[in-house]
Amino acid sequence: MYRFVLILWLVFLVTLSMLPLGIKNQIGTTGHLHNIGHVLAFTITGMLLTWKAESSFLRLMLACVALLIGFGLELLEHAVYKDLFEWSDVLLDAIGTLIALAIVLFRPAATARAR
Repeated sequence: MYRFVLILWLVFLVTLSMLPLGIKNQIGTTGHLHNIGHVLAFTITGMLLTWKAESSFLRLMLACVALLIGFGLELLEHAVYKDLFEWSDVLLDAIGTLIALAIVLFRPAATARAR
């Protein structure tokens, strides 16, 4: 089930990222919620990728995968639509990934304290 959710999420993320700008405007992914959308999307992506990793090293490597996904999606948008490469979106994706990594890395400490 976990893999299915991860794959479904990644398909959704790629599909949403690659929508033409006109459709993105119609469904509200541009404008004042655009930045928080990037952070939220990559917090979810980072958490899904790293949640079940059994070591901190593997979590870090999978967080790097999330960063590469964000960079790759921006690069793909740039290549397909010939728009400017949005480094600010890559930064927002990285912030979301770091938030996810912090949540996942500190989860064992919070769980141990709760016992």
